[in-house]
Amino acid sequence: MERADLRYRPGQLVVSRAGRDRGRAYLVVAVDPRWVYVADGSVRDVRHPKKKNPRHLAPTERVAEELAGLPPGAREWSNRKVREAIARLMGEPGGADSEGMATPLPDPDEAGEAPAAGSGGEPGGAG
Repeated sequence: MERADLRYRPGQLVVSRAGRDRGRAYLVVAVDPRWVYVADGSVRDVRHPKKKNPRHLAPTERVAEELAGLPPGAREWSNRKVREAIARLMGEPGGADSEGMATPLPDPDEAGEAPAAGSGGEPGGAG
């Protein structure tokens, strides 16, 4: 099992890869060996972060340094600051599409995998 606390850190921008929130950008608020706690400052408040399985998140290399070293309950972790940090980090190259959905970094686990020809990987294709 992958340890979440080794791959994620507070203040890091992540993108949900699974669930109803798929494609939504979050900041990591806290991490323990099994779960990553994330917030976006609007749907998910910093006082009630969403508990996510790390396999359901796509990490990015972007980090809100102003929040990175703070403990999760620190006063500086405000919803406004989280929203501003996400907007700033998503404004960087490769940050977001026209609808505000995040563009994650390529998943190293899926690198180089492509559907086989004729496997039905393309909608409407031969199969």
